[in-house]
Amino acid sequence: MKALQIILLIFIVFSNHYSQIPNTIAFQGVLSDTSGNVKPDGAYQIHFNLYDDSLALNSIWGETQNLHVDDGVVYARLGSQNQFTNSVEFNKQYWLGITLDNENEMLPRIPLNAVPYSIRSAKSDTADYAYDSPANTSWEISGNDIFRLNGRLGLGTFPAGADFHIKSAATALRIDLNQQQDYEQGFIISTYREWSKNLSFLLNDEEQAAVYGNGSAYILGRLSIGSTPKWGMLNVTSVGTGLQLDLNHEGNFQYGIVANTNNGTTKGFVLRKNDSDKVVFYGDGSAFIQGRVGIGSAVPADFALAVDGKIKTKEVLVTLDNWPDYVFSEGYNLSPINEVKNFIDQNNHLPGMPTAEEVEMNGASLGDVQKRLLEKVEELTLYLIEQNERLENLERENELLISKLSTLEK
Repeated sequence: MKALQIILLIFIVFSNHYSQIPNTIAFQGVLSDTSGNVKPDGAYQIHFNLYDDSLALNSIWGETQNLHVDDGVVYARLGSQNQFTNSVEFNKQYWLGITLDNENEMLPRIPLNAVPYSIRSAKSDTADYAYDSPANTSWEISGNDIFRLNGRLGLGTFPAGADFHIKSAATALRIDLNQQQDYEQGFIISTYREWSKNLSFLLNDEEQAAVYGNGSAYILGRLSIGSTPKWGMLNVTSVGTGLQLDLNHEGNFQYGIVANTNNGTTKGFVLRKNDSDKVVFYGDGSAFIQGRVGIGSAVPADFALAVDGKIKTKEVLVTLDNWPDYVFSEGYNLSPINEVKNFIDQNNHLPGMPTAEEVEMNGASLGDVQKRLLEKVEELTLYLIEQNERLENLERENELLISKLSTLEK
């Protein structure tokens, strides 16, 4: 059986910066058989394994290296192929097992001396914060990464009240993303439960805001977007589109904006310009609009309301001045009926009424048309009264003629 005679175990080098710690063990030995004959020069595949017992069946660490032997001397840097992790804590005696090519492991295994245990110093940044206690043995270093798989971490507080607990009188946590990449993610919380509280804000241990795993959130205070908090519960300050709601859900009930109040005079929704109310919707359903309104039409320039379509209503109230009671006033100039007839024959419409062309071009004012129609009805009434007086006179004259005729016949 071949044997490996250990010449020395060279110390490892470490510093105060994690990225500079090699975490390897320099190893040198002479490879010979049981008769003391060194192995011929050449390349060999050597398997290294560490055990926590001289007779243990399973190793706690291992790696394979292709090494060159010169005059029987072999040199290796253990941990260069497979880094030492927390499974190798260097806090107790370890044994090194060596296997040449595909042969059996060389016996006996070699107990490590004190020098390799200095690798444990990589877990101490300062003397005040060392990882010597059993509760803090889960820290691991992999390249530029340092992590632990269990326990809690407290910054500015002890003991930690959560997995990661920061207590600070200034800025508690700051994340700066300087990488010029398409996707930069500063803070991520992943959960498998829909209603898990991924993020919670407390004031005097009372919850003020929370964000859940399904994207839902609630806020007890005020929310401002684009500005510091103001008087409203939700304040949006923007030079572009201030608030956009897209309802794409195919449900039976879809609400864009809901303002719920138990007071009919409460302003549920307000649009303001320069701190002056322009549009107000009240809790009882009433509304106030200071400006023009277009429904199915562009906002009109000369009208308060423009509707491109039909309007159904039970009543319309039109307020007007100079209602045509003046027709019945003394001195009203009622045109002779024959003049009216001549005007109609020439113009095909009543005097004082708009033409069909004018209505088609400009529309008809409901109040003005009603006023003009009433004027014509009152004028027609005067014509009927005049006509009735003439008929009564004719009837009297006719009765007088009949009476005279009867006298002559006698």
